[in-house]
Amino acid sequence: FLYGSGSVGALTINGQASAGTGSNTVGNLRASALTLPNNGRMQVNLSAMTGTPGTDWDVVTVSGGSGTYTVGASVGNEFVIALKGNPSFNNTQSYTLVIVDAGTASGFAANKFTVDTSEFAPSLGGGAFSVDATGGDLRLVFTPAAVPPTVTTTIASATNTTTATAGGNV
Repeated sequence: FLYGSGSVGALTINGQASAGTGSNTVGNLRASALTLPNNGRMQVNLSAMTGTPGTDWDVVTVSGGSGTYTVGASVGNEFVIALKGNPSFNNTQSYTLVIVDAGTASGFAANKFTVDTSEFAPSLGGGAFSVDATGGDLRLVFTPAAVPPTVTTTIASATNTTTATAGGNV
């Protein structure tokens, strides 16, 4: 297990790594290159869901934010993003956090990742975490559960409110 908020050369996460200096700390680990292989695991400690990467949640910065990270994981042997912490969290709100700050993503596909929330204390309320790659960064994305629409009908001066579910009839 690698913990650390400092600088390393090229980093391949074959086991488990975390950018914080310990199991429950937030930090910024700097690497000259980063490879995310089959069955590797990166723990992301979260103390807040908004704020600054490296201060409020873990981040790995690759070559000052302009380097390349390579996804070597494959479907069936996904790279695991393990979330840990009990931050203030509103499960009806969307969140997007940069967890790898880089300039280029090589080999990225969202289905090469699994997000493990077993050590993330807040309730997801039916929502889900996923990852995406935008601008070369690897981002953790929370999408809240869809809220069924409320349909109001007026019948002969009486109001009836009905909640519709996807695929249901009102």
